[in-house]
Amino acid sequence: MGNPGPPPAGIAALLRTRKLTWTWLSEATGIEYKRLLRVAKHRTQKLSLYDAALIADALQVDITVLVSEKEAA
Repeated sequence: MGNPGPPPAGIAALLRTRKLTWTWLSEATGIEYKRLLRVAKHRTQKLSLYDAALIADALQVDITVLVSEKEAA
């Protein structure tokens, strides 16, 4: 899978408003916790389309919700 870009800002916002944690997201998606944190902090890893689909499924949102307006432009 490719690396389409930095993580959508919407993930952190969704977790915050739903009072969920990155640990919960890791467990719900099967994505390693440390990897999610690296993605969240725009460090060494970028969010793949596959991971975005897993996250959207876990949060029960359409994948397009995860993309901020700034990134869509």
